[in-house]
Amino acid sequence: MSDVVAIASQSVVRIEIDMGNGKVGIGSGFVIREDGLLVTNSHVVNSNTVAMITLSNGIKKTGQVLVTDKKSDLALIKIDAQNLDTLEFGNSSELLLGQEIIVIGYPKGLVGSATITKGLVSAIRENLFGLNSVIQTDAALNPGNSGGPMLDLSGKVIGVAQAKITDSEGLNLGIPSDEVQPVIANWLKSYDEGNIVVSELKENNELDLSLKNNQGSITGDIYTNSKYWYSVEIPSGWEIDYANPDFVHIFPDNKGFDYESSGLLITSRTIDSDKYPTIESYARDWTIGPGNNVSSFNIDSHLVLPHLYPVQADQYLISYSLGRNYLKKRRDIRYLLGRHVITVTAFAPALNWTSTNNIFNAMISSQNSFDPTSYTNAQYNYSVSYPQHWKKHPSEMIGGYKVADTESSLELRVLIYDNEGYRFISEYAEAKGVAFSDDTSNGKILSKHVAYATRMNPSYRIDYQYEYRGDSIRGASLVTLTDSKAIWVFVKTLSEEWDDLSPIVDQLLIRFLVENQ
Repeated sequence: MSDVVAIASQSVVRIEIDMGNGKVGIGSGFVIREDGLLVTNSHVVNSNTVAMITLSNGIKKTGQVLVTDKKSDLALIKIDAQNLDTLEFGNSSELLLGQEIIVIGYPKGLVGSATITKGLVSAIRENLFGLNSVIQTDAALNPGNSGGPMLDLSGKVIGVAQAKITDSEGLNLGIPSDEVQPVIANWLKSYDEGNIVVSELKENNELDLSLKNNQGSITGDIYTNSKYWYSVEIPSGWEIDYANPDFVHIFPDNKGFDYESSGLLITSRTIDSDKYPTIESYARDWTIGPGNNVSSFNIDSHLVLPHLYPVQADQYLISYSLGRNYLKKRRDIRYLLGRHVITVTAFAPALNWTSTNNIFNAMISSQNSFDPTSYTNAQYNYSVSYPQHWKKHPSEMIGGYKVADTESSLELRVLIYDNEGYRFISEYAEAKGVAFSDDTSNGKILSKHVAYATRMNPSYRIDYQYEYRGDSIRGASLVTLTDSKAIWVFVKTLSEEWDDLSPIVDQLLIRFLVENQ
């Protein structure tokens, strides 16, 4: 059995999902085709379009969630890889009660090699959780095992680990391979024909989980990232690979330039925004380090970039070598944007790192064009970020701002008032609160609390609801004090849309930045 486990484990992967609020969800999956197609549970990836995949050899890959189906609780993920070890499906209909099976996965998010558990087939249960049947086993399952393979002793997949009944011992469930195979076969056929995203997601009435929604768009020479709401200029004649919004590559066309390993990389990382409210606090724990195949590495300088306030950013200048005296230089600018750090890296051979080199000048100009905000008010020192398709509207107040979503009822307003001498945000917010206008009814404060307390100038959030002309409105306001002003941002939508749009509301508020001057 040890040989079977050793071989099968090479096809099992660890899956990490960004859950928001600095939290990471963990699950398991397994390779079904050597070109990088993986299977896991739908509830592992939830509504995410991107997953971080760790292969059995420790190599990390960004995975695209191609399709999910809540009914079967299955999902298909694609990573950029070739010649992977795969697992084959067996026939769950041939399982016998008392037969030994093996479960492989990453319970509780454990890193390193996969965990192996062994148990017996206790029962085949019918019509549980909307499935025609499920495998019941006493093989241990824990959070993180979901999506991993259940194997017979020949190493074939006879089920997909799904759930543990938490108030019972030895009561663990899996989806039989006879239910998994038809779903996967249909997806693979659609994938090979190039229409899996359109046909399957419409058929399953799912949200469009294709990565295409988050890839962004190009208008003229400006690329806008739809996932992180930033824009950057593409140098004339250069190319861009933005298939993965977490890893954007801008580079010279080697047919038109004297090209030698130069370009821009724009990468993202999810962080704990409470732990790292400033770029200085982030830099204390996370400095820039050498990558793979680097034989020498030196940080020439590191400084905070105060001229970009209210956006928090720092810059590294680095010299490094890839061996054989191949010297390179790079400049990394890291932007702290709420729950994410976006790093814009410019890199080139050391001999080309000079203002007399056209590629260098184009590269640095592009890096300097990076804009992490949608609007910045220099007079009152605040910045707003929002999706590209939103439309600006005239503001009713000097210094204010108003913008609205063109695809929902969501809108954002910024209003500026005197702080009336208040120095502490909680005192000001409690004294002023949210005033409901005379043409509204049934106004109610739902919650109020200090927000982003670890920032230099914390904010105060008030959630509320009211009725206006027959519509139920739900909203959230955020107020931040400067030395002389109180800067309010109001985000509201129809109450019926709130649950679906609240993640965007949270992102709008955490990306609203105010410098205390």
